[in-house]
Amino acid sequence: MRNLLKDRRAKVCIAFLLLVIVVSLLIDHLSPHDPQTVNGDSRFLPPGKGFLMGTDEFGRDLLGRVFTGAKLTLGISFFSMLLASVLGIALGIVAGYYRGFFEKLIMRLIDITLCFPPIVVAIFVVSFFGSSAAHLICVIGLLYVPRVARVVYSSTLTVREMQHVEASKSMGASNLRIMLINIFPNILAPAVVQFSLGMGHAVLMESGLSFLGLGPAPPAITWGRMVQQSARFMDISYFPVLWPSLLICLTILAFNILGDVLRDSMDPRLKSL
Repeated sequence: MRNLLKDRRAKVCIAFLLLVIVVSLLIDHLSPHDPQTVNGDSRFLPPGKGFLMGTDEFGRDLLGRVFTGAKLTLGISFFSMLLASVLGIALGIVAGYYRGFFEKLIMRLIDITLCFPPIVVAIFVVSFFGSSAAHLICVIGLLYVPRVARVVYSSTLTVREMQHVEASKSMGASNLRIMLINIFPNILAPAVVQFSLGMGHAVLMESGLSFLGLGPAPPAITWGRMVQQSARFMDISYFPVLWPSLLICLTILAFNILGDVLRDSMDPRLKSL
């Protein structure tokens, strides 16, 4: 963690993400305009004193809509990665610790899952079950489980051979205790890296599904939905598309850079790759 805070890139990314999160949580108090209020006299206004980010095709305040959308987009991404991390860590530890039947079963299922393009699977599942926020969390989370599980599995194979694990076994500790006390803390770091990288993937996946009309239905606001609704008016005003698109790109970039810095801080040899 100390190495992370010393890295300039990490500090910039953390500051940006915290800014987006804090503003999105306080936007109801920071913006004088309701993001859902339609005003026909204020359509396609450029950024200015009254509307800091301008207005969209219905005269709605873009500042309020962008950061209100951040709450839902980042919320779905966070809980989907939380689900992926919990399941992926559990499966990875079980496969790496027990080996044998459990290892073959879990790893073959993971290999099969990774054969399918995630966006295609997500489109199919969401189209069939519906496009609520809960469904998106489940779909995105389950699609990322194999990535987390494979990383945790590889780390578990190394940790299970360490002396402190062998010592716990010789003292009669149960398998559950060994996995929770001896193995879990030692595989947490690579799991955190996957969480950060996965957040970028989740934001992209959620935004892509929302752009295709498979995200939370209006009046719910997400970045992808904002881009979809305003794309046909770009010849009149590009600001309704610019702001959510810019936030999508910068947020994904921030999570990816943060994940790379976390990875490099754990293994400095990777910096040269």
